[in-house]
Amino acid sequence: MAKTLSPLIIDAITRQDIKYKRTLTIGNYDISNYLIDSNRSFSREFGSAQATFRLNNGDGRFGDGGVNEINIGDIVSYSVYYGVDLTQEFKKFYGFVNQRSISKSSNERNINIICLDYISCTQFMDIDLEVEGTKVLVENETLTPNYLASPNDTLAQVFDFANNGLADNPLPIILIKNKGTAEEDPQYDGFEISYNEGQLKLGFPLSAKDNYDIIATSYYFYTRGIYTEDVLKEILCEPDGYGTYLFKETTEQAFIDNHLIETFQNAEGAVSDTMIPNYTASNIIIETTLTTDVILGATSISVVSTSGFPTVGSGTINGDTFSWTGKTGTTLTGIPSTGSYSLKAHKNTSYVEYSETYSAGRVWYLRYSNLISDHGAGDFTIPGGTFNYLDKRSGRIILDSAITTTSIVKCNANYSFYTLQSNGIQINRISFRSREMENRFEAIKKLKEYCPPNYVIYTRGDNKIWAKLMSQRSVADFTLQLVTSLNYLEDEDLYTRVIFYGKNINPTNLMLGGGCDFVGTGETYKAIASNSELSLLREEGNFYIYGSPVSGIGEITANLIKPKVYVNSVEIDNTSHRIVSQAVVLETVTKTETTQKSGGK
Repeated sequence: MAKTLSPLIIDAITRQDIKYKRTLTIGNYDISNYLIDSNRSFSREFGSAQATFRLNNGDGRFGDGGVNEINIGDIVSYSVYYGVDLTQEFKKFYGFVNQRSISKSSNERNINIICLDYISCTQFMDIDLEVEGTKVLVENETLTPNYLASPNDTLAQVFDFANNGLADNPLPIILIKNKGTAEEDPQYDGFEISYNEGQLKLGFPLSAKDNYDIIATSYYFYTRGIYTEDVLKEILCEPDGYGTYLFKETTEQAFIDNHLIETFQNAEGAVSDTMIPNYTASNIIIETTLTTDVILGATSISVVSTSGFPTVGSGTINGDTFSWTGKTGTTLTGIPSTGSYSLKAHKNTSYVEYSETYSAGRVWYLRYSNLISDHGAGDFTIPGGTFNYLDKRSGRIILDSAITTTSIVKCNANYSFYTLQSNGIQINRISFRSREMENRFEAIKKLKEYCPPNYVIYTRGDNKIWAKLMSQRSVADFTLQLVTSLNYLEDEDLYTRVIFYGKNINPTNLMLGGGCDFVGTGETYKAIASNSELSLLREEGNFYIYGSPVSGIGEITANLIKPKVYVNSVEIDNTSHRIVSQAVVLETVTKTETTQKSGGK
């Protein structure tokens, strides 16, 4: 993030004649003339800053009751200027006074102040916050069974929800329904749910083709997660116990406008942003949202915008793959009503995604991401190419066709953006409860566990809080001159984030353990069961119908082996039997023990 230096400063660097001026403001007072020395340090994990200033306090002006009394909590601003050009400011620190101490000797009186930036300030603020993405309620959905291979193709153990990204709060409500009767059996255990994939796995195979349906009477699914930079924004925007916000702002919007938003020209001191291409093929997801509900087998859908979507293509809605053959500005048309590329039912505001791999030179990146302002083709200089789509979240544009990566592509607009930059990571739900989190700083540490390790939250000397992915740029910001020493850290490891989602094909038999899969027997076999107690199922006229504990996987045949059936240890056959009840006499013997104690002197 190098500012463009003025000709006067460049000339001074070339001549190796460097003079500088320091400006220190505490509260509303410029006390630069009293500054003896200063020191700044930064947290490697967070990028938060701490500054120490030593001031001449010979006349006692900074002590209690002094003319420029320094108090805990006073705002501190520290900047440096090149002596040859006092119009270009380089901000070094912005924070507040955390500690102060006065030192005296025979020939001097000084005051030392320790200052923290506003990231460090969060350790003094509590939090009670829960953040989650957008979720939608679904009721009375019949899950789709994944049938086993023949000859067990009437059985299923794994069932698909119509959606993925299920919410675990509140939990889905599941029941098994008999297709031939009105009997319903609510299930509270005996199954597990893969929430990301949207699948339910029973502990045993079920005759799903002929006998039973699995019904989700109610569940929620996320149509969209929430980006981690947005969660960070929520944490920082929480008021304290007195109704005020960070930087002593009185409203949330004032805090956002003044401390979380910046413009390119103000941040860089340049008029235009020279963009960087993708040097290798890049897979990018373009997304929009539904503006109406979608019914099963719909042949067209209405969305916010089809910008970036091709005229003919395929995409997904909540993991449901579909294709289209035409589009307008807000609709995708020509969707098949049946088949593998037809649509299931989906709720309004669900996200529609289109994925494509773009060749090198077709995607160009701005210096900053998480844009606020809107921009079109007229804001970009693209030699030999045509603007097609702006991805505001990732800070990039996509062209109609690739151009050479040596082209000079520029954004000529002074675009605005959030200082909390995008890292591409979404989470469905996260909570920071006061019983779990000691303070807001601990909440930020918890959030960082979901982020790439090179995503750093930091301050850079101004009155804003920044967050970005730290990485080596392919184009140098500047060339260091007048280097007297150099310290650097080597890469200790490489980091790659890969997220895998998959649908289960072979179910797992939970009764036998997670490592054992039931695929099917693959052959017909016979077995003999003995001494099995039957269970009364129902009454039919003058008959009682009993069932065996043998599951529906097989069948009982009586053509070769005739079962032996016993009632109260009496063997019966298929003829009428009389069971005579007879009175009995019971004799009960009891035993009584008596213990007697006596005492005396």
